[in-house]
Amino acid sequence: MDNYIVGRNAVKEALKSGRSIQRILVSEDKVKTGLADIVGLAKSQGIEVRPTPVKQMNKYDLEVPHQGVIAFVSAVQFKELGEVLQETTHEVP
Repeated sequence: MDNYIVGRNAVKEALKSGRSIQRILVSEDKVKTGLADIVGLAKSQGIEVRPTPVKQMNKYDLEVPHQGVIAFVSAVQFKELGEVLQETTHEVP
C-alpha cells in the first residue's frame, strides 16, 4: 500500500528532513513555476519527479487538497523501545 504526503509545505519539509521518498508527482502546469523549488530540491536528492496532468492527480483518494504535488513515501519503520534505548548515547535521566 502506498503512502502519500500532499501539499506544498508538507512535501517540502519531507524533502528537507531526508524522509524516504520514492517519487513525486507534480502538476504539469506548475513544474517550472509554482513548484520549481520542490522540483529542484527533489532532483538534487535523486528523487524521480513526474509531471502529471491535474486530472490524473485528482483520481487519488486524498483527504486534503494536493496543491499540485503528491509525494509517494515509504511507510515509517517503528522500533521497539529497547532498540531505541540501546542506540541512544545519552544517560537515562
